[in-house]
Amino acid sequence: MHVNGATSTSNYIQVPSQQNLRRHYLLGWIGQYLYVVMKTSPGKTFVMHFDYVLNDRNTVRISASNIYKTKKNLNNGRSLQIPLSKAVKPDRWTFFQFDALQLLTEQKMF
Repeated sequence: MHVNGATSTSNYIQVPSQQNLRRHYLLGWIGQYLYVVMKTSPGKTFVMHFDYVLNDRNTVRISASNIYKTKKNLNNGRSLQIPLSKAVKPDRWTFFQFDALQLLTEQKMF
């Protein structure tokens, strides 16, 4: 998939689709790790949001971006921002492995 455009907030991929979300369709993925492979354009910013529904039905969000400077736990422990500016090399494929369980546990979100 290629996501590009002048207004970054208008350019995104949502899985599952908004239509399926209305029917309470969830992916049902279970696992500790989330893998992302991406290639960015020079000078472009990006933000990835991953929403997790926990056993207690609370939702937490892990966001990763090249605009964040430090790791931050926000919104009363319901949102975690992870900086990726040093890890991403423009015009090169980059592989990320997020250990969601570790991130949520170390931030006392889980």
